[in-house]
Amino acid sequence: MLDLAKVRSVLGDPGQLYNVGNALVLLGGVGGAAFAAIGEGSGVGDAGGRVLSHFFGSSAAVALTAATLIFFVGGAAYSRAWRVGGTAPDARLSRLGDILSGVGAVLLGIGLLTLGDALLAVSAGIIHATGKFGSAFAGPRAVRIGRIRVLWADICKDAVLCSRLPALFAAVSGLVIAMETVGSLGSTVLAFSVVVSTIYWALADILLLRRNGPLLCALRRLWPARSRRPVVSE
Repeated sequence: MLDLAKVRSVLGDPGQLYNVGNALVLLGGVGGAAFAAIGEGSGVGDAGGRVLSHFFGSSAAVALTAATLIFFVGGAAYSRAWRVGGTAPDARLSRLGDILSGVGAVLLGIGLLTLGDALLAVSAGIIHATGKFGSAFAGPRAVRIGRIRVLWADICKDAVLCSRLPALFAAVSGLVIAMETVGSLGSTVLAFSVVVSTIYWALADILLLRRNGPLLCALRRLWPARSRRPVVSE
């Protein structure tokens, strides 16, 4: 079964993974806008203007840029939580990371809705924000699912991870379309950065899951540990 402690020792803490993804999507935006301008035969000045327009050229762009910057601060809070807490994150700093991520997700949803992408606005915006705010404020509240008592905070953490799936599907679809389109190097660079970033964000979400959460419990039922399997002697 997945050992989150071992995974963290290899990949780093969740905040580091979040911010690697955030940095990649920012660099992808810069590279995508610059390559698009160069592909159209524009000069360096026009490429710089295209980059600025990508980040600040519309209300949607401003919302998405602000969301990314807030996600950066949230990622730093998560990293600080794990450095202070050691083997378990500091609860106050981890809650701060959840709150900042929730605020960023609200802005992300607004930006996506402004762009006309209602599906991603719901998944990456509403569901993601609800999961982050729920993780921050649910506390010890729980619900019974059959005979099992499940913390709302754990359900919310699972919801955050699940909210990545539509975004990853959209990003991969966009990458495939961009790669099949002639002269779309800028779009390809941007789409590729979003795909890789979404994978990093999902890995960070996984590292924030708790062992007794519904998702990991379900995985343990489907994939029992080797120690639980019967040993057949020769």
